[in-house]
Amino acid sequence: ILNLWLKNANRTLQPAQKREVLNKFAFNGLPLFLKLAFEEARHWKSYTDIEKTRLSPTVSGIIHDLFTRLSLESNHGKLMVSHSLGYLAASKNGLTEDELIDVLSQDKKVYENFGKRTRYQPPEKKLPVIVWSRLFFDLESYLTERSADGTTLLSFFHRQLSEVVEQEYLNGNVKTNRHNALARHFALQDLYVERDDKTVANLRKVSELPYHVVNSIESKFEGKKQELTVIKGAADCLIVVNTEIIEDFNLHANEIKPIISWLVNLKEYDYVIKLTDATLDQLEKQGNWPTIQSISDSAIYIANIKDLKINNIRYQFALSRALYHMAQYSDAIKLGENALILAEELENKAYQASINCHLGSVWRFEGDRAKAINYIRKAEDINLELDNPVIRGKCMFSRAIIEYDMDNLPKAGEPYGLILEMVKNNNIRRRMGARICDLLRTRGLLWFVQDEFKLARASWELMKQYAEEMYGELPLKRAISRLTLIDIIEGKINIEQMKHAWKEELKILLLRQERASALTCYGEVAEVYIRDGSLESLNEAIELCRQAEPIIKEINNLHTIAGINYVKGIRAIAEGKIADAKEYLERSEELFGKQTSPYRYWVSNTFKRLGI
Repeated sequence: ILNLWLKNANRTLQPAQKREVLNKFAFNGLPLFLKLAFEEARHWKSYTDIEKTRLSPTVSGIIHDLFTRLSLESNHGKLMVSHSLGYLAASKNGLTEDELIDVLSQDKKVYENFGKRTRYQPPEKKLPVIVWSRLFFDLESYLTERSADGTTLLSFFHRQLSEVVEQEYLNGNVKTNRHNALARHFALQDLYVERDDKTVANLRKVSELPYHVVNSIESKFEGKKQELTVIKGAADCLIVVNTEIIEDFNLHANEIKPIISWLVNLKEYDYVIKLTDATLDQLEKQGNWPTIQSISDSAIYIANIKDLKINNIRYQFALSRALYHMAQYSDAIKLGENALILAEELENKAYQASINCHLGSVWRFEGDRAKAINYIRKAEDINLELDNPVIRGKCMFSRAIIEYDMDNLPKAGEPYGLILEMVKNNNIRRRMGARICDLLRTRGLLWFVQDEFKLARASWELMKQYAEEMYGELPLKRAISRLTLIDIIEGKINIEQMKHAWKEELKILLLRQERASALTCYGEVAEVYIRDGSLESLNEAIELCRQAEPIIKEINNLHTIAGINYVKGIRAIAEGKIADAKEYLERSEELFGKQTSPYRYWVSNTFKRLGI
């Protein structure tokens, strides 16, 4: 390979030089090392001092040596190299050549250094292209072009090059300064551009600006006019993503919270409301409850100041739903009831029906069946006037869970069938959102515990289909993991594939901070390891159950107490303490029964499921 590369480059090496490359490669063994060693060696002359042809034995070392050579004052100079590579590494997706030249020209230190190194003074304050071209010629073998944001971008051809650049040129405040400069650069661009006779969003600005603002420290944005422009520009980009480039929303979700925090600190309240209104629905579809909690808190505060009552209902309701998913039921009830009072003051029937239906679900998890049924009935009564099929479907789902117990499993499936008929309408299905996937998950469970595996598979396959339609990552993972229960029985998958599917579900639950669901999922994953049966897997099952225990200290309510008893039962099975397991599982089933939770069916089926 080395000989071929040398031939293609029209270069030869002296025997000692070739031995140096091959000996170091034999020691290192990585193909990347050989490539980097060749790129260094091709610059050697036949008369180059042997001491100057010593190669570092590591990939990072040889990259460091490259940067050191390029940084010599007789070459490109340390400042030009460090800033060019730093900007490239700090970018989100890479930079175009024009962007890199522009940002280097706007860099006061780089431009002053250029002035000291040449007598030529360009007519405008912009680095001549030849300055970058010389450095690019020496870096070309280490860079690659990639398509992103509707254009061609430069980036590093290997991750380790980027890592060494970060270590060398993006440490401490330097990294912040590079992000800050890139934020200011992209803030100057127009949000919309003309392309193919159409006005379209500037994907480069939308992609890069929020990212660089988030990675700049707050002290750099203190309220000056230019700085406010940068932050507002980032907010505008996120609004464009939500309204015009929804498929990219997941790439930007973590940028919303810090940008809203800055806008609040700078008292840019109108922008907070604007950005919150634009992103709440997508965040909820994504299940990003921690971000919803943070931005709703800010929005409620501002809505109170500005007396925006209809906005306030929306934010309190959104926050209540987020807290419900995070198993903070008492706070969810308090906010939901506050939102309901406002909705009644404004005589907003749609919000009244939706909030009543939601509060019915929360009270069910608090174990108060009477209150749960009361709220559901209120929602149904209000909806008689509205005739909203989505609210009707949600009420039917909640009523089915609340009013049918284990003795009526076949009857519990009746309202599910009616809802499934409703959601054959695409519009209703989209508006029902993840709730329809919850329905199918529950329906599949009811069939599974009755050994109706074909019907269970049909429910979970449909759940998978709907999750894929609505880009629901958690419902999709949940459908896949549940299908493994049947696939393993039918011999379609092995135990390692089953482990992977259930661990993927747990990972997403932890990421979304749905800790009550994560608690029971620890037990579900542990069950799969028990199925494996090896001593190593049994120990892994015990460890998984241990990892679940801290959740009960963070959230102590009926749901998590029921969940921890299930997990303790699974741990006892892994430890061979079947009598203890039976006691824990019976307690768990009883507590889930108080919530009228379908999960009690899963718990009651545990020994049968594991063949005990």
